[in-house]
Amino acid sequence: MYVIDRILKRDIGKHRRFSDLLWSLIILLFAYPVVSYFGVARFWSLLFTAELLFAVHSVSEGTRSLKIAAALVTPAVLGELSFFFFETNETHWFSVVSVGVFLSYVIIVVYKSAVFGPGKITVDRTAGAIAVYLLLGLLWSLAYGMLAATDPEAFTGLEAFTLEQSGAQQDFIYFSFVTLTTLGYGDMSPVSSLAKTLAYFEAVVGQLFLAVTIARLISLEVSQKDSDDAPGES
Repeated sequence: MYVIDRILKRDIGKHRRFSDLLWSLIILLFAYPVVSYFGVARFWSLLFTAELLFAVHSVSEGTRSLKIAAALVTPAVLGELSFFFFETNETHWFSVVSVGVFLSYVIIVVYKSAVFGPGKITVDRTAGAIAVYLLLGLLWSLAYGMLAATDPEAFTGLEAFTLEQSGAQQDFIYFSFVTLTTLGYGDMSPVSSLAKTLAYFEAVVGQLFLAVTIARLISLEVSQKDSDDAPGES
């Protein structure tokens, strides 16, 4: 309790927490080809674990939200570390489920605050909306990885999938963002009914996200401009 209160009182970077989250996500996504080039791709999962801890800062709007975030990130971090050291089916499932729950919480809190929260539209709030879009791609990639580990024939264009490869999930991150943006190169495709369902749901969510978010941000900007101009018109 004392530690949580101290964190809140310090209020470090409160007005740019979404921007920090966005930059950390960008660094995380660009880090994989770097670590892969040096032959240590497996350690990308440790960077992902660090990202989970960093994401707690973005949802720390008060004591209650910080406590919830801490409670959810703890099993997520333990899951990632347990899978890193003990690559078994049990640790894989525990990691995917715990991380998925935490990312879902971060997505909800950040999107609610950045897009539907009161106040002016700022660069930080816009960064929050972009960060949520990237988090959606990562969340879906977890589901694809778990599905491929359960059903190796769920996707085409994917080399023989083994449990040892599911830590980084780079192929599924790639496929997820290609699907989220409806780009669809076609080099990797869903085959099983569940894989197809996950893919088209992600495509729909990606388009709805852009439509709703852009409409909301524009409406807030117009409303703010009208309220600023109102006194001068009287």
